[in-house]
Amino acid sequence: MKNLWLSFILALVTMSSVFAQNQNAIPGEYLIRFKNMSAAKAFYNRPGPRNIGKHEMLNVRFAPIAKVKVSDRDEAGRLGAALRSSTEILYVEPNYLYTLAPHQTRWDMAFNQNVGRYTKPTDEFFDKLWGLHNTKNAGLDINAINSWKVNKGNGQVIVAVIDTGVDYTHPDLGGNIWTNTKEIPGNNIDDDNNGFVDDVHGYDFANDDGDPMDDNSHGTHCAGTIGAAHNAHGVAGVMGNVSIMGIKFLTGGGSGSLADAVKAID
Repeated sequence: MKNLWLSFILALVTMSSVFAQNQNAIPGEYLIRFKNMSAAKAFYNRPGPRNIGKHEMLNVRFAPIAKVKVSDRDEAGRLGAALRSSTEILYVEPNYLYTLAPHQTRWDMAFNQNVGRYTKPTDEFFDKLWGLHNTKNAGLDINAINSWKVNKGNGQVIVAVIDTGVDYTHPDLGGNIWTNTKEIPGNNIDDDNNGFVDDVHGYDFANDDGDPMDDNSHGTHCAGTIGAAHNAHGVAGVMGNVSIMGIKFLTGGGSGSLADAVKAID
């Protein structure tokens, strides 16, 4: 509880004195976590908060969270005052921006072709996947080949890749892309009444549409590590059989907001 209140106080200080200065957040946007939905309604039914900034309740099931956008320092100060006088709030934080970190691909680890009695996949770039099987540097791999003799996954297992989206047409992802069979593609109707239109292979929260196609490549790379088909093409995923659901909240430029991340996880 002490840490919770400390976070709350720090957020209020940020709102009142450092408005629009946080380079790692969307200027003027904050997320408010209410104790429950009744608390959220009570807060916004009061005249003061209702007239401060542009606010919306995020459509998520696990928690009542509102996103509010204020236009200037004065409005931020008034919102801060309203929050300080409220007993309905658990915490407040800026609408942070998440950005892909720079990374280097390491293909320098030597790979030993001798895999004993186990069968090495014929995927053309498998030899570069030192993280899956590496006999030169013991302990640096996950012993994937031995594991695959026990289990290569199951298509009934759905893995949501929350990232820049997934190229669901990629040949190496083969038949391992999740498909919502209750949704009719391209008819602009929420056929399964789950709140998302045309979510056939996932959803794009960065652009608020049903097409999670990757326009960056990072999400597809991650999806391949998880579940690229063992099909003599490209790489081999940790699971040869799986259903990959593309959940996009990062843009093609590799950044996305906390609000969109919350919706993506939900």
